[in-house]
Amino acid sequence: MSIAGASVSRVRLITTYSQFDLAMSDSNAVVVILFTVPGCPHCNRFLPEYNTLSVERSSNNVSFYNVNLMSGDGMGIARRSKVAGVPHTVFYNRGVKLGEMRGDSMADFKKLLNKYQQDHAFVGAGYTLGSEASREAPRAMGNSRDANADALERKAPSRESVDKLLGMGFERDRVMAALQRAKNDEDGAADILSGGGSAEDKAWLAGVHLPTAGEAAARC
Repeated sequence: MSIAGASVSRVRLITTYSQFDLAMSDSNAVVVILFTVPGCPHCNRFLPEYNTLSVERSSNNVSFYNVNLMSGDGMGIARRSKVAGVPHTVFYNRGVKLGEMRGDSMADFKKLLNKYQQDHAFVGAGYTLGSEASREAPRAMGNSRDANADALERKAPSRESVDKLLGMGFERDRVMAALQRAKNDEDGAADILSGGGSAEDKAWLAGVHLPTAGEAAARC
């Protein structure tokens, strides 16, 4: 699932907490999470270069993700990650935060990315040349990129469903969030987009987390 508007990209769009958790379990050496908001000029300036870099570094044990704060659980994920402004980029290694950057400086971003790539250059099993040289060397990233990509794509709505709702005049970000909430049911998503559904559905579409009964009780 590529970021909307990007013709070529290896960036994965995160719209739910479960997808964010999948990204945290990505075993590539460096996992990059970029937080953005539609209409933000700094985000719009940074995103095209971020997309391009995701292709250039796709074989370098790096995974690139994007969280749109206005889509699905984006706002809640941003709060959990203590994001105070956008664009905001966080670097992880197996769920452990390596560092973060706020702003749209691609030069600063590349410096940090290069640093973390060097610090975590190889995390796989060892391999010794010699009598077993014909055996395929283990891959540091294992199958994490393919496995995580497949897991995210399985949750993605069909292009037909997206196009149908876009044809009804709804914005893409809201369409994706509504389909996610309705578990890819077109009619359910259309009802949510038209103002129907529960308070939880409306909160989901607005990117607001409503506390559960257990969370509310815990605050009392």
